[in-house]
Amino acid sequence: MLFNSLQYAYFLPLVVVAYYLAPRQARLVLLLAGSYLFYASWSPLFLLLILGLTAFNFVWGLVLGRYRGRTRVSTWLLATGIAVDLGVLAFYKYSLFLVQSVISILGWGNIHPAWPLPSIILPLGISFFTFEFLHYLIDVNRGQPVVRSPLHFALFAGFFPTQIAGPIKRYEQFVPQLERPRGFDWNNIGEGLQLVIVGLFKKVALADNLAPSVAVGFNHLQTSSTGLTLPDAWFTVVAFAFQIYFDFSGYTDIGRGSALMLGYRVPPNFNRPYLSRNVGEFWHRWHMSLSTWLRDYLYIPLGGNRRDRYRNLMITMMLGGLWHGANWTFVVWGTFHGAMLTAYHWSHARMSDRLRIRPPAWRPLHAILGWALTFISVCVAWVFFRAPTVQQAWSMLGSMFGWQRSTAEVLLGTQRLFIALVVAGTLAVESALEWQEQRAKRSAPTQALEPGRSRRAWARSLVPAAYVLLFAITLIAKPSVGPRFIYFQF
Repeated sequence: MLFNSLQYAYFLPLVVVAYYLAPRQARLVLLLAGSYLFYASWSPLFLLLILGLTAFNFVWGLVLGRYRGRTRVSTWLLATGIAVDLGVLAFYKYSLFLVQSVISILGWGNIHPAWPLPSIILPLGISFFTFEFLHYLIDVNRGQPVVRSPLHFALFAGFFPTQIAGPIKRYEQFVPQLERPRGFDWNNIGEGLQLVIVGLFKKVALADNLAPSVAVGFNHLQTSSTGLTLPDAWFTVVAFAFQIYFDFSGYTDIGRGSALMLGYRVPPNFNRPYLSRNVGEFWHRWHMSLSTWLRDYLYIPLGGNRRDRYRNLMITMMLGGLWHGANWTFVVWGTFHGAMLTAYHWSHARMSDRLRIRPPAWRPLHAILGWALTFISVCVAWVFFRAPTVQQAWSMLGSMFGWQRSTAEVLLGTQRLFIALVVAGTLAVESALEWQEQRAKRSAPTQALEPGRSRRAWARSLVPAAYVLLFAITLIAKPSVGPRFIYFQF
């Protein structure tokens, strides 16, 4: 059941209505049943997997909570729990990758084993709920409260708005909402519906209509040895940068909106990442629930900033890249980001004093140059994220930077125009929203004294019409066949 499907258009209102009409003591049971129905609509068999992992981590958390403080026992229990969760993830996600990698390595020594390749279907969302289980066990071992209600724990992992593609929740923030659920609130319904509409617009009207241009460009590399023209290469890669942004942030908006209509708040995952002026800021704005998870449960345990900072950054980002997919392209993508973060922090530590005393007139230029360098670097990294092989990624980079020239144009003029309008429109709208938010923060103490409040109230009255228009555009722009959510592979 896709968030942009007709089935979900029936499913969500039915769950919301049934949830609020049900007696309070039955609401969580109904919500859990609806969540499992949502997951089983894709594959009933894999419902057993999430049930099994939920039962194991619930029991293991109770045992870990009982024995924490006993260093040897708790360390062994935590290591065993982590090994089970990661073992299940590795089996489903990395078995084929591991076998293929070993065969390739042996092939370098002229050894060609006839090993059968495993054929394993990847369960939806396994990377997301596995990280939630790991976070729970680690935090319990650190002294956080144990979840003693099996119903609350099952909903923590199985909550349908976030179970397939995040955001990665923290149980300390989510479980208390289950313990004290809110009643019906029209404000939550309205705000949640707005998020759903915005998410659908991002996914259906933007991401799904960018996808054909991206596919044309990357597929051409598989069928031709001439590469792409320089403009086509850049249009293709920039289109993918915005496709994945709208695809994933759109999914997150729909999920957050669905949760809010039920009275629950889950963390945001994006904060206008393509306005970032350095790669460090980018990772504070992009996939925020993953970046904070990697910081808290990988980077800091490795030593964080205390020792071997740059090594820790590289390891964290390499493993973060591998988390995204079982392919060497994802390892390269993560390594590239690790190298960019290392270069940024190294240079910032040595130039911070000079930057503080730069003339005020240079600051806008510095910001523009920082933004441009960050955006180009992130787009270069996206090549490895999208290309099926490192060789094809290198071919795309050759077309982008001119060492593999071609005269064959594969993108239509209308496709280029659409990409340009999406990019320019997105940057303009998000820049205006960012400026407006910063201005509101600066003027908050004197806001009550400002004139013109009647005009702002009039403007707010237009908001419902704007969302109706956005939804109408989504329906009109919906392609006949839209691709699945990109992050379903994770």
